[in-house]
Amino acid sequence: MVETQALSATKIEPLKSPEFSTSNKPVALQMRLFMGGEALVYPKKDVKAVTVDSATRENTKNKSNTLKRLGVTASYESKEEWSKGEKAKLKHNEQVSSWAKEVDKVFKTEGAKPHQDKLKNITLGGINLSEINEQTALRLYDRYFRSSDSEAANIKRFVDDLTAVADYQTLENNLSSLTFLAGMFGKNTSALLHQYLTAYIKFNKNPQSQTDFINEVNEKDNKTKTTSRVDWLNPEEDRLFKWFHEKSNQIKVITIEQTKPTTITTTESKPKKAKTETPWDNIPKPDQPVKIKEKKDISMPNGLGVFHQRETYLILGTKDHPLVTEEIKDDGSKTKHREINPERPYQIPIGFYFDNDVTAEQKLIIQNSLPAIFTELGTPQNFVFNGEMQIAKIMNEALRSSPRKDRNQIDTSVIHDIFRMTNQHDKPHNIVVITNKDMYFGENNFVIGAANADEGTIISLARIWNSIKDPQLRNQVVATEIAHEVGHVYNLPSDRRGAEKIENSLGGHCKSPGCCMKQGLSVPADWITITQDRLTHLKDHFFCEECRRDLQEKFKRK
Repeated sequence: MVETQALSATKIEPLKSPEFSTSNKPVALQMRLFMGGEALVYPKKDVKAVTVDSATRENTKNKSNTLKRLGVTASYESKEEWSKGEKAKLKHNEQVSSWAKEVDKVFKTEGAKPHQDKLKNITLGGINLSEINEQTALRLYDRYFRSSDSEAANIKRFVDDLTAVADYQTLENNLSSLTFLAGMFGKNTSALLHQYLTAYIKFNKNPQSQTDFINEVNEKDNKTKTTSRVDWLNPEEDRLFKWFHEKSNQIKVITIEQTKPTTITTTESKPKKAKTETPWDNIPKPDQPVKIKEKKDISMPNGLGVFHQRETYLILGTKDHPLVTEEIKDDGSKTKHREINPERPYQIPIGFYFDNDVTAEQKLIIQNSLPAIFTELGTPQNFVFNGEMQIAKIMNEALRSSPRKDRNQIDTSVIHDIFRMTNQHDKPHNIVVITNKDMYFGENNFVIGAANADEGTIISLARIWNSIKDPQLRNQVVATEIAHEVGHVYNLPSDRRGAEKIENSLGGHCKSPGCCMKQGLSVPADWITITQDRLTHLKDHFFCEECRRDLQEKFKRK
């Protein structure tokens, strides 16, 4: 969080030649940001005379791209700040937590009090700004940094939220405080955003303000009468404009480029790209597709007909436990299949998919619990990843079409839709879906989780998150539920331990005291008890000895 102020006359010394009545004001930068497009090419000096029609047309056409470019500069400043010193050693979720604490600290200073007073009556994108603390900061992060479809900050959403809740006069009256809040996007980015919003207010507040703005940028210099103000930038305008042009065009460098190993090249050879190892490189795979099934007709027992078995090849996995196969159809076409096998004796990657109603705070708590959970499951940490596919549309459609939408409940079967839409043929993996929507399964009033072995699980935080007041206990219960459902994906508890050691009233569950795989029917009471027993009996473990033995026996098979 960086405190910023608008460009001010006290900081800008007007040049002697050319001379304008607005030489010490950033009016040219304001209009160029407002118009966008060609006007933002640096160091363009031939912007045509601005009219109301041309400015309106250019703003309508280019606004979205201009704000996206500001999002890129915000990400540049963020990455620059978090790549230095001790901050660079923090994991992403630790950086987010540290950033939220910094925002809280800034808004508790004396200098921030006037801004907090002005912001207290504003609700921005559903976020009440009456008190800006760590929780508010996490919600701001969730909305304006995590919500974008790229790595850039979502400044377009920030501007849309502002203009949706405040009229032009309110924006003008609170602009300095809104710019202070926008310091979360970085010092230079917030200064540029201030100028964009100033232009937006000037152009739309009233006809006189619009006319004055147009006249300012079309003013000719007092000496030569040949240069328009929009074509001339004072030193601070020039600095910001040049910085914006350079950094907003570096999106590929900012978000993609990584340090590459040195490669020796000659005139006879081209540089070779270093191959980055992925989790899928560690899954058993034949050197080339291997036939594992012949094409034949198989008579079904009891006169049930004939099963037409297709010629099938192993693509990924082992012959006894295939992961991806390819069938040859009668017409010669090929179809790949992701095979389901609860007793698969080798690990495969697992991806987390967060609904858009999951907050940054919730996501952080979940991510903090994962290393301990997957260490016990024996899963390499690089096998656990955040899925790139956006699931909000699928989840919202599941709610819209739900027979229980009046209860805000979705059917857990939506997990099958999400599973089918993930890249299971080229990058097969188990999935974990996290949502705040309430859920049901079959005739049950509700469920907080549902899982399918070797496929995935869907977990609802709705009934746990809002019903446990102690945040430390709540976070531990969330971790227990995550471990429980992921354990089912790994086929825990296993039948190999014997039926007498499994509780089967609502699917297979463990009977061992403190084990996260125990059944919990009452929410949150049973889950609080399971969690407290886990912390008492198992200390640092989630899974009991029986469940850990199940895993050991499963994954040691060849």
